[in-house]
Amino acid sequence: MLKVRKYCLIAILLSGLAYLIYLGILIALADLSHYPVKNLIDNQQNPITEQDVASAQLKIQTSIQLRPNNAEYHEYLARLYYLRAIHNSADPRAYQEYLRLAYNTHQRASQLRPEWPYSWANMALMKSKMRQFDVVFLYSINQAIKYGRWEIASNQALVQAIFSNWSGLTADSQNKAVRALERIYQQQKPTARSLLKHYQLAAVVCPRIGIEDFQKDKVCKLKVES
Repeated sequence: MLKVRKYCLIAILLSGLAYLIYLGILIALADLSHYPVKNLIDNQQNPITEQDVASAQLKIQTSIQLRPNNAEYHEYLARLYYLRAIHNSADPRAYQEYLRLAYNTHQRASQLRPEWPYSWANMALMKSKMRQFDVVFLYSINQAIKYGRWEIASNQALVQAIFSNWSGLTADSQNKAVRALERIYQQQKPTARSLLKHYQLAAVVCPRIGIEDFQKDKVCKLKVES
């Protein structure tokens, strides 16, 4: 009887060990497939081609199949969908479809990791691109600020979401974009300048900036001189 119990205990321990090894292999394989995608998106030194995106999408979808509840994998897939939307901007139907896929995938990432500001900020950006300025758009902005007030990438997505539709949004939303731009400026001045130049909003944004150094910055002085 004791031997039977002993063998049962050993069998249980071996089964548990085998399961842990199996999980470890899944995690390793998923991460291995995900790393090239991470490098592609996080280090965009060269233009990303449609072929690059298609290849990366296959890799990240493999990672998701292995670890379906990993929020980071879904976040990268969403960014790939957005890149596909950009590549298909000449085709309105394809463009909107990829934006929808990007939004849904960012939303899935936010469900898996609710305190991750990048997913919320990118949800707001996708809503902006789809011109859906609804309660979800506003809620996503607030969540991004709540969880990532000083995260540059999150603030950058918020600024893009609001600056691209500046005149059609409320003063409250505009002020949130200005505050996000100020936070970017305090950490990466060139990024803040580039955003202001790209959207050509210095004339209306600079007077609302509360940081004296930013108001005196060359990007705002250009507005005054022009």
